[in-house]
Amino acid sequence: MQILLENESLLIQFSSKGAELTSIKSQIDGVEYLWKADPNIWGRHAPLLFPIVGRLKENQYQYKGDTYGMNQHGFVRDQDFQVIQQTPQSIWFELNANDFTLAQYPFHFRLRVGYELEEATLRVVYEVANLGNGLMPFSIGAHPGFSCPMVAGEVLEDYVIEFDQEEQADTHLLNDKGLFDGRTRPCLAGNRRIPITSTLFLDDALVFHHLNSSSAKLLSLRSGRYVEVSIKGFPFLGIWAKPGAPYVCIEPWHGLADLAETSGDIFEKKGIYTLNANRTFSCDYTISCR
Repeated sequence: MQILLENESLLIQFSSKGAELTSIKSQIDGVEYLWKADPNIWGRHAPLLFPIVGRLKENQYQYKGDTYGMNQHGFVRDQDFQVIQQTPQSIWFELNANDFTLAQYPFHFRLRVGYELEEATLRVVYEVANLGNGLMPFSIGAHPGFSCPMVAGEVLEDYVIEFDQEEQADTHLLNDKGLFDGRTRPCLAGNRRIPITSTLFLDDALVFHHLNSSSAKLLSLRSGRYVEVSIKGFPFLGIWAKPGAPYVCIEPWHGLADLAETSGDIFEKKGIYTLNANRTFSCDYTISCR
């Protein structure tokens, strides 16, 4: 089944697997803003990260004395969602806990993902509901990858990440196991731009905590073409690509990979949220294209 939204500005396509964006294309000149998910480089477009963001130490955690295994970024990116509502400019997907999810995450959840298209902006909404009786721990995050370069004849080095405010921030470094070990590196020293180069991500993602900016933009300094992602309300931001690959991910997160010295207790995990029974958490971000 083809799942799409469109207006005069953009044509948006989705997959029910992971409720994932698969295309953001200009209706004006056909430019594809979203990464094409080449399996030989990185075979995803914009996966949803839930119920964890990043990697667990030894890919496991503890809950009430039991040990559960879970891979990096959780499992919903590979689960089939149901479309529960659709209009020409909006669509809602839903996933409920099932035998597969309960085996690695023993919580009865409902996850809804909404997309709303207005002019050249796509709003993405996440709603997490705790349908169980106890406290539910979780993290959630976005991982959209964008074409870089977007325009024929341009190269990586024509692009920058541009924040809407000047920032003074270090990037938090991951070790070779994908965990944070307390190391940081200066990255933003009172400026707004990070130049994109083939070596920018040699040490894995750039990860920022509590930036002042409300948005981050992947901007071509040659053509002026850009994709802007709102990050307001998200405490963490990841920026990542495989070194030299023709895409860049801008990732607003409510959650982080484990610390190297983590206890393994899911409730002690840095960046974890807890949701009371019969309560709902929601957040949203936007993708604007030009």
